[in-house]
Amino acid sequence: MLGGMLVFIGIVSFVLLNSTVTLTCIRPSNMPHQCEIVSTGKLRTYKQQIRLDEITGASIEKSTDWLRKRGSRTNYRVVLDTKGGPVPLTEGFSSNLRQRQRTVDQIAAFLRNRTKPTLEIKESDAGIAVIVAIVFGAIGVTLIRSSLRSW
Repeated sequence: MLGGMLVFIGIVSFVLLNSTVTLTCIRPSNMPHQCEIVSTGKLRTYKQQIRLDEITGASIEKSTDWLRKRGSRTNYRVVLDTKGGPVPLTEGFSSNLRQRQRTVDQIAAFLRNRTKPTLEIKESDAGIAVIVAIVFGAIGVTLIRSSLRSW
């Protein structure tokens, strides 16, 4: 019973904590050029505006986890390089380097092509949602398996 409840909590946590990040950049003729990062989830919305002339490029940030039996695992996220320092597009990291590189290439192409009026990129940001779901799910499954063995 407790195991099933923990698995359920893990699933609900993932659904509630998961979010989508949208980067929108516009070059209106009569206003300062702006980019906005909007992270929208079930529980919160976070917005950050950056002037387009503050952005110097985009790059990929790496995070490497060392695993006991498998060696290491590297995950990636896109970072906007600004005059004020790096601004991560997402909180979480992903193992999909190819997708992250495509996003960086899209941003770089927009920055180079000053005649392009808009850029919009959407990314999934599972971040902490995955960690919470895995922890609750793993504990729940372990409890379920141990209770089935004791029958």
